Amino acid sequence: MAEQEGQKPEADQTPDGVDNKLVASPEYAADLRKEAKEWRLKAQAMQKDLDALKGERERQTLEAKGNYDEALKKALADTAALGEKAQAAEKYQAIIDKMLETQRKDIPSNIATLLDRLDPADQLEWLAENAASIKPQPEPETTPKAGNASFNPVGTKATMTDRERIAALNKSRGVSSPFG
Repeated sequence: MAEQEGQKPEADQTPDGVDNKLVASPEYAADLRKEAKEWRLKAQAMQKDLDALKGERERQTLEAKGNYDEALKKALADTAALGEKAQAAEKYQAIIDKMLETQRKDIPSNIATLLDRLDPADQLEWLAENAASIKPQPEPETTPKAGNASFNPVGTKATMTDRERIAALNKSRGVSSPFG
């Protein structure tokens, strides 16, 4: 929910009211990448249109001074629309950068160095596709817990039971064992 009359946003939301759980999801990131790409393409197309309008405006000015005002108004309206699109694209880029920062915090430095060569949208895409392979793997337990006399570290196979160990220990000490 957006800030209202001095209230702070909830902890699981961004200051503009976007749910942080949504912001961190790969699907949301993919949607943002698509939308940002569309905005960039639209902005580029609008820039081409603006350049064409400027050329057209100059041509019209040379042909007839009467059409100059109309062409100027149209060019100014297109320029204003382009400014709005650019602001939206900047907002989406800020969101993508924040998501990227969050997803890159636990990756190894050698992978981070390689990711720096990609643009932010491609980095997010790569991280989403390879998240499982770059997560730090937990260390196997190698020390016994209190009260666990038959501790067996992960990856090893017990070869003796507790009774067999006691019997072997007693035999090595020269003590007879009730277990045989």
